[in-house]
Amino acid sequence: PIDAAKQAIFDQGHAVGKLARQLYPGGEEISFSLYPFSKKFEKTKQLISDLSVPTIYEATVESKEMMCMVDILHRSSDDTWELIEVKSNTSEKDNVVHDIAVQYFVLTEAGISLSKAKLVYLNNTYQRSGELDVRKLFVTVDVTEKVMALQETIRKEKINFLSLLADSEVPSIPIGPYCSEPYDCDFKDHCWQSIPENSVFTLSRLSYEEKFKL
Repeated sequence: PIDAAKQAIFDQGHAVGKLARQLYPGGEEISFSLYPFSKKFEKTKQLISDLSVPTIYEATVESKEMMCMVDILHRSSDDTWELIEVKSNTSEKDNVVHDIAVQYFVLTEAGISLSKAKLVYLNNTYQRSGELDVRKLFVTVDVTEKVMALQETIRKEKINFLSLLADSEVPSIPIGPYCSEPYDCDFKDHCWQSIPENSVFTLSRLSYEEKFKL
């Protein structure tokens, strides 16, 4: 179950994402409620082929064994596309660039021609005066070169993950700081079920690394 703190983070992210769409107005959204999930792929293909659609929000694309959902997919003047990831962070982070690189990999494998990969995040120096100015609220960074430099890494990771998924045995990996870096793993409750309610991990004023040493 999602706790209140995590739900608040999700809600904030959704609110920021919707505001960022104002940077690329007039687009079409792939509805979250569209069911079955495969209809999202079909709808995205339809909108990509419709030249009257300038932007797609939550474009959902599959390619072979992978899929991704793109915050904003914006059509360029030369009929290529810009991949835009929106984050409620206030800086560029390596894990976010890696996330964009995975999306870039999937889209290009699916035959979608990309001209740019961009990251949009919150500008923490913006001071609102009167109406909200989304152009000042957000910072847009071109991360195309960084994302392209990661493509071979993504290709190798794909091979490793497919091999892992084909294995009938659960990987024997001990718990570690990586269970919560950069976010809590979805399987943390499963892997940590043998840890008692009161343990070194409930001690305050100690870093994660120090707790693991103990």
